[in-house]
Amino acid sequence: MPLHMQFEIANYCNLQCPVCPTGIHAIDRKKQVMPVELFENVVDQVGPSLLTASLWAWGEPLLHPDLKGILKASRKHPFIKFLSTNGQFLNKERVIDALISEPPDFLIVAIDGLTDETNTKFRSGATLDPVLEGVKKLAELKKELNQDLPVLHMRFIVMKHNQHQVPDLVDFARDHHFDLLTIRTLSIIDTDAPDSIHKDLIPDSRSLCAYQYADQTRVERDDYYCL
Repeated sequence: MPLHMQFEIANYCNLQCPVCPTGIHAIDRKKQVMPVELFENVVDQVGPSLLTASLWAWGEPLLHPDLKGILKASRKHPFIKFLSTNGQFLNKERVIDALISEPPDFLIVAIDGLTDETNTKFRSGATLDPVLEGVKKLAELKKELNQDLPVLHMRFIVMKHNQHQVPDLVDFARDHHFDLLTIRTLSIIDTDAPDSIHKDLIPDSRSLCAYQYADQTRVERDDYYCL
């Protein structure tokens, strides 16, 4: 039985991020969500063996109309639940209610720029206001209810256009009520022309790159370099 599983509870998204196969329309699927009954059936089978589960894939999980039902079903078993979001719906009442009433262990919020200008260059279509408003409300409710979950986790992908903001990340995360901050490198999803799509996103510092490059093209796997 698996120790980890990834569930795609919604397979569509509201943004058009350039490294995501959903955002660049590299995959063609009917828009749909996982029925709560199906999710619960699977979780009941694998839950006793799981250590961790990720409740997202190439879609935006907060778009699930019964997010609360999904989270409630996941909490029947003690594995650690990760939920990752672009945060555009974090200020919605139904989302806040679900995340506080049936909290995942970690709520990973993708913020890839400390201003709308830098964030939307990658998170195409996003604005920071609903993200930060929702995180603040969740932090306030956690304090009011004296609960630790969800851990509010800010995740920042370093790219060429936002690399200058890295020194400000700790203060930004602290000032906006996050419990945890992680910085990650840009991973490329292979498409027909991945390097041409992503070359303008590659940061200047080799230490901030997930790969080694020659003329803005990834080198062979034997020369793979990662933090």
